[in-house]
Amino acid sequence: EKLREVRLPSALVSMGEGCFGGCIGLESIELPSTVTSIGLHCFSGCDALTSMKVDAQNPVYDSREDCNAIIETASHTLVSGCKRSVIPSSVTALGKGCFGGCLDLRTLVLPPSVNVLGEECFGGCINLESVAIPASVTSISTFAFASCERLSHITVAEGNPVYDSREDCNAIIETASNTLISGCMHTVIPPSVVMLANGCFSGCPALSAIEIPASVTSIGDFAFVGCESLANVTAHGKTPPSLGLSAFDDLPYDSILTVPTGSIKRYKDSDWHWYFSEIRCAQCKK
Repeated sequence: EKLREVRLPSALVSMGEGCFGGCIGLESIELPSTVTSIGLHCFSGCDALTSMKVDAQNPVYDSREDCNAIIETASHTLVSGCKRSVIPSSVTALGKGCFGGCLDLRTLVLPPSVNVLGEECFGGCINLESVAIPASVTSISTFAFASCERLSHITVAEGNPVYDSREDCNAIIETASNTLISGCMHTVIPPSVVMLANGCFSGCPALSAIEIPASVTSIGDFAFVGCESLANVTAHGKTPPSLGLSAFDDLPYDSILTVPTGSIKRYKDSDWHWYFSEIRCAQCKK
């Protein structure tokens, strides 16, 4: 935790997975020209990291435009960033876990060149408050915003051919399938959504209540895992939506499910009953 500076030797070729993970005092890093392999989560949880540079002679990575990030040159993929990163307009993808555990990251501008958001690219960014998805993004991986506890505002630019945030819902919806793939504490699920994707609210402890419209027929694996304050769920479907693995794990012990009048037995006879201390009808709601 007290490591502030490290000098990497000119013979260094590979940096293993998580090799500086959790070095909360590390302030800067400079990669020599010899490094040709960087493992996942190499700098995860390096809260104080503000300067990231790559030697100009490195054949695999670069830190173009003084971006304070590490970019895989050939693929234009940002593989590791920090709270001071500025994503260059030439970057086309954010790699897996590239900002993982960056606790001080509050907002970040995604340039219109970005097409891909990799798995857990913002995972554990607990202070990230808002994100704007440009029209260029056509691929968002699972758990891209997992455990972003303070995320309250999500928008997708008009003209995006794959995703939308219809009706100012504060969520990312896959347009063609009407699947909500990522939400936050202020999400309002639109009545046109038919599916909640795997991990769509994973690690959202500030979410205290949610209404699931009657249009939803399926809820994916780990959809609400980590929602420790989710004490009130209202399901408007007369038939219980199917539930994926551990869909509502970590709910408060006294969580209440409210369902349409005449549907209590259906929900009690389904997997829904495992997660709630009480299932009651809408007319009984206080």
